Amino acid sequence: TPSVREAIRDVVVRHSADVAAVFYERMLGDADARPFLTHDAVHTRLSHSMRQWQEALFSCADHEQFAAVLAMQRHIGDVHARIDLPVNLVARGARVLKGEIAHKLAGSGLERDDLVDAVLYVDTLIDLAFEVMSSAYVAAHTRAARVDEAYRVFSYGQNMSLERERQRTALLDWENRFLQAVMSAQPGDLLPRL
Repeated sequence: TPSVREAIRDVVVRHSADVAAVFYERMLGDADARPFLTHDAVHTRLSHSMRQWQEALFSCADHEQFAAVLAMQRHIGDVHARIDLPVNLVARGARVLKGEIAHKLAGSGLERDDLVDAVLYVDTLIDLAFEVMSSAYVAAHTRAARVDEAYRVFSYGQNMSLERERQRTALLDWENRFLQAVMSAQPGDLLPRL
């Protein structure tokens, strides 16, 4: 209901900094995620971006805002693909976010039925964001793999041309030495070998 969505938005906006702090604390403590994060990046950029992401995701009032939020999810998926962030880490992060927001909602004073609706709504919305991010991630990863393969094929062709020229040069060099040896009447066993 609109009142539950409004309550969720209020809780998320009020606690977005706390949720972001817990999220990055857990991710920085994760051995798999550590190569992608630094304390400096978390404090200067990522925490603020996470707070904005939460507030944008849970503050959509109409289809236009929701479309903008979905576009943001696609951009995030592209960024994750560019840095080659494994999808399982994104899923792990989504699980952390859902748990933290659910804990904040539990302390918000919502009635039991509204709390259940709120937690289900949060789970569904974060799952939807993850789905769109993952779709963009896969598309970007596929594009990058095609570009890598095209470059590899191109470089093989370049290396083949270079190798062909080396062989041609070696053959001409041998031919010159062979003709010189034949013209100077060297015995057959002293002729240069190919």
